[in-house]
Amino acid sequence: MGYDYARLNALLTGRCEKSRKLENHTYAERVPDMDDVIAIRLHATQILKFWPSGKVQVNSGGWQTVTTKARINDYLPDGWVVRSDSRIWYIGKTNGNRWTLDPNHSMMFKDGCILYPSGHIEKALPMSNLKKVKKERQEIATFSKAYMDALVAGEVPAPSGGDCWGCLMVDTKTGKTVMGEDHLRNHIEEKYYVPSLLLRAIEKKPVSQVAKAWLSDRWNKNENQMMGGHWEKIALEQLGKALKRYMFSQLGFGD
Repeated sequence: MGYDYARLNALLTGRCEKSRKLENHTYAERVPDMDDVIAIRLHATQILKFWPSGKVQVNSGGWQTVTTKARINDYLPDGWVVRSDSRIWYIGKTNGNRWTLDPNHSMMFKDGCILYPSGHIEKALPMSNLKKVKKERQEIATFSKAYMDALVAGEVPAPSGGDCWGCLMVDTKTGKTVMGEDHLRNHIEEKYYVPSLLLRAIEKKPVSQVAKAWLSDRWNKNENQMMGGHWEKIALEQLGKALKRYMFSQLGFGD
């Protein structure tokens, strides 16, 4: 049985009128400054918001993981589902089966998409964009790998006053660059590897202390202390993955 505003409102009536734990790291809560809106929060991300009208907003917070998808599906209203294929998420109405999408009422998922009781979906990506999305995801993966190669080669300088301000400045509410998505696409197209981009990536997609130490040694040119071999491999793998996931989430593709 799916969730809707009425069911959540009933759960938040009485002693638990502001917030109620549903399962591990998952809470139903009233949204401050948004009259009559109730959210489902997973960790720090409000993955679903419900309005009395039946409107529902869906958001992964940039964490398109198995757990996030499972939680969204657990609390979506009846008749809706999120599915994934080749790491791309899709959202839409079900087609007779709880887990089967109706091709006439489904789109590619994008954070902030809105579902209506009529079956209408707003702010998602049309299926006609699938080829373009796959191409852009591959370009991001290629860019992230090339960035790591440039970092090892000493071609990515340490952070300084001459860094890219477009990557440094982000909206404190959304975490998005104030320069917009096209700014990041220009970095990909021009193969422009700046330190602020990686700093933002590991801020949003944390890496281990090993990776941070290796990066610090690289930028400070501590040749005697710099970890090589196995540790360098681990650091580059984590840093590259963080950068790729950050670019995916910034451009609306999640992880």
